[in-house]
Amino acid sequence: NHFKSYYVKCLPQYFYNVPINFDDEELGQLTGSFALVKIWQKRQMLRLEYDNIANTLKTKNIKFPYSYIEFAWARTAVITRVYAVTRKIQGAEVKDTLMVPFADMANHVIPANTHWYFNTETDKFTVNSAKYLSQGDNLYESYGQKCNYRYFVNYGFTVPDNPYEEVCIIYNPFILGIIHNKLYQTNEDYLNFLNMTKEIFQVGYDFRQESFQNMLQYCRKQYTNATEGNNIEGKEYKKNVEIMALNLVVKTCEILLEAFTTSIEDDLKLLKLYSLNFNESNCINQRIGEKKLLLFFIEYFGMCINILESKDAKDIKKNLKTLKKKIIKPYMIGFIEYVNSLSSL
Repeated sequence: NHFKSYYVKCLPQYFYNVPINFDDEELGQLTGSFALVKIWQKRQMLRLEYDNIANTLKTKNIKFPYSYIEFAWARTAVITRVYAVTRKIQGAEVKDTLMVPFADMANHVIPANTHWYFNTETDKFTVNSAKYLSQGDNLYESYGQKCNYRYFVNYGFTVPDNPYEEVCIIYNPFILGIIHNKLYQTNEDYLNFLNMTKEIFQVGYDFRQESFQNMLQYCRKQYTNATEGNNIEGKEYKKNVEIMALNLVVKTCEILLEAFTTSIEDDLKLLKLYSLNFNESNCINQRIGEKKLLLFFIEYFGMCINILESKDAKDIKKNLKTLKKKIIKPYMIGFIEYVNSLSSL
């Protein structure tokens, strides 16, 4: 009888578009994608949350009155709609999360045509237009600058040509074996290992990312550890280490690409089919985003290797010019600076 019950009744009864609810056939469309690991991690997190609540209540002789399925539904309803805000409570500014009926119906677009915030003066959640809107226009909000892993696994949608796309790169053959053989799906120890390891590098189009720099540092160490303590210095040594490190990046990206069962050309053709349902389109967009990044890294670092290996000044200058022309997207941050740094090697 609570007035909020009307809002709860408006929520979807089942979240078919959220990957934790995908059947085996739908999950099969993500073969080769690290999104599969993310889905299993999400399922595990939800189960742990549920068990923690139930066990805590059990110590007080209280039975949690909801099943795991009911809990997972409610948790998904919240995470796909919740707003993180700053508001005042008893005069103090606090970070809070809100469910906001009607406002949560807007879809995601960057840049959005609305701007939302919590107005501490009026104590109200507020949505303002960010541009002139005509009658009948769709209202869009921004879910933030996120990669498709987060959009897809948490919210159940993907963004085509996402400038904030990321891909997980793994060099350790043991970890690659766990993922390619899907051992984490049948043995929770493997899943826990994937949750804890620091040898999975999630990187995107921002070269300045800490994870990106950590990845390159990891690759360099594979070739510097053997000579550690020998006090080897000089440009030629540093250049050789960089070449070997970049070769490792390229070869690993090629291995990750081979794990997919379709090519990027196949995926782009599939997207043009009218018979695709929403989940199929999202799976294809997820695959394409990861493949585009892997192909970009293969081409970019492959050209960097050619520059480092060349002995001809004219050839180096020509390759540098060609490479810079390929980095034309404004969100490809830091790559040109790296190319410029190659001249010092």
